[in-house]
Amino acid sequence: MRFTLDTNCLIDVEEERPNASFIRDLVALHGKNGITVAISSIGASERQRAGGYAQNFSEFQAKLKTIGFEGLEHLPPLAYWNICFFDHCVMSGENNTLEQDIHNVLFPNIEFMWVDYAKARGLAVDSIDKNWRNAKCDVLALWCHIKHDRDVFVTSDLNFHATAKRDKLKALGVGAVAYPKDALRLSGIL
Repeated sequence: MRFTLDTNCLIDVEEERPNASFIRDLVALHGKNGITVAISSIGASERQRAGGYAQNFSEFQAKLKTIGFEGLEHLPPLAYWNICFFDHCVMSGENNTLEQDIHNVLFPNIEFMWVDYAKARGLAVDSIDKNWRNAKCDVLALWCHIKHDRDVFVTSDLNFHATAKRDKLKALGVGAVAYPKDALRLSGIL
């Protein structure tokens, strides 16, 4: 079974939220009994708890090491200028409808392209808005999960669990979306 952790799982562990123990237990299963646990490299591009963004990918690696997740597989997302770390992403040589389909399910009220989002809100296009960027990171995390053929997307983010979105995400190839405790159950440990 192949699990993908959402960035919220890292935050849960960093802040010792109630899900932290389930996530740690799941990560401890990595490499055992056919279980693998991975995280999208787009997590390095997410807004940091203290504000701002990482200056380089090694900051993300240090965060993973601090919480004991340095052994996890990294899934490279699609490359986006001013968002991704270009040595930890993939270039898209195809018309990537999967990304837009995921976006339309998760964020139907947010424009897919930054320029369209900025124009609709009267924003300057030379600086990416944190709300649009957060949505893009969520979309790319799920894109990684699907594109890298993973089984269970683990997240505490309610947007991924919405009943109205569940069937649409399955149709896109997400497999299962699970809360950390439920993911641990799926692993067979609970």
